[in-house]
This record gives sequence, structure tokens and C-alpha cells, in this order.
Amino acid sequence: MDAMTVIQFDMRCSPECPDSQEARYQACLEMVRWGDRNGIAVAGFSEHHNTEDGFLSSPMMLAMAAAQATSQIRLSVSALLLPLHDPIRIAEDIAVLDLVSGGRFMAVAGLGYRECEYQTFGVDWQRRGKIMDEKLQVVLQAWQGEPFVHNGVSAVLNPVPARPPRALLCIGGNSAAAARRAARFGLFFVPP
Repeated sequence: MDAMTVIQFDMRCSPECPDSQEARYQACLEMVRWGDRNGIAVAGFSEHHNTEDGFLSSPMMLAMAAAQATSQIRLSVSALLLPLHDPIRIAEDIAVLDLVSGGRFMAVAGLGYRECEYQTFGVDWQRRGKIMDEKLQVVLQAWQGEPFVHNGVSAVLNPVPARPPRALLCIGGNSAAAARRAARFGLFFVPP
């Protein structure tokens, strides 16, 4: 296999699909296990919410299941719609995924492009870039493993990830603003 072979899962389903959601998710994990045994480099999971086609809404959970089902294949969430999530929870989840996967996990944080997702989560679409920056700052600060103040409360992340932030998180997007964001935070930029 080519060292850069990627299998990507978004779990969308046609209305005509005869398979149950459970069967499709189990098939996904079986394909990831097959990829692990056959030299596939990366299994990727995408995120969207409030869709009619069953798009994967919980990619971190599926990545965790894949981490437990495999031993070699790298795992990626691309894109993780960071403005829609609590940054402490994301820092915790990525830290645990890093430890459980033996350093095989990374995420590409993105803004997304669907205003209805922001409405669903009560997040201001007009401020999405600023919200992304604020949440990135919290995630990166949490990964330092030192106490810091978040929402007026002293917080400390435990456990912390084994690898440095640049190995865990990249910035996705197709704009100059996304590239500048990656540079400001010292993270790799991953255009589509």
C-alpha cells in the first residue's frame, strides 16, 4: 500500500440504504480494522450536525472505538468543528485519545461552513473566527498541564497528552484567515 493511503468516513446514508445505522457503524469499524492489517496509513472521521443524511456527529467517539480496534493505523478527525464544542472537553478528549491510541491520533480544527450547525448549538455564526481563536487558546493552555483560570475557575487538565500540541492539532480551512490562525497558534495548516 501507498504510505499515504487514507480511508475517510462521514457515515452519510442514502434513504434507499437497507442497512441499519448500527450495521453501518460496525462495518466502519471492520473497514478500519482491515485498513490496520493492510497498510492503510490513516482512518479519518468527519463531523457535521443537524443533517438529514446521517452525517457523523460524534467523530471523537468513533475515533476512540477505532483506536481500541486497531494497533497501527493513524486516526484523524478532520474537521473537528471546534467552535461548536467546549474547549476543556475537547482538550480532555484529545489527551485521552492520544494516550489510548499510543500517539496515533490527531485532529484538524475547522470552522465549518454551515450556519445551521451554529444555530443548533447556540453559537454566534458572525463571531465564529473569534470564538475559534478563544477556544484554541483554552485547548492549548490546558495541554500545558498547569493550573489556569477558565470561566473564572481554576482548572487543570489531567491527564495531559503524551505528545506536543503540533502533533495533536492542526488548523484546517481554505482561507488566508485560516492560514494566519495556524501561524498565530504555531500549528500546522491543513488546507482541503
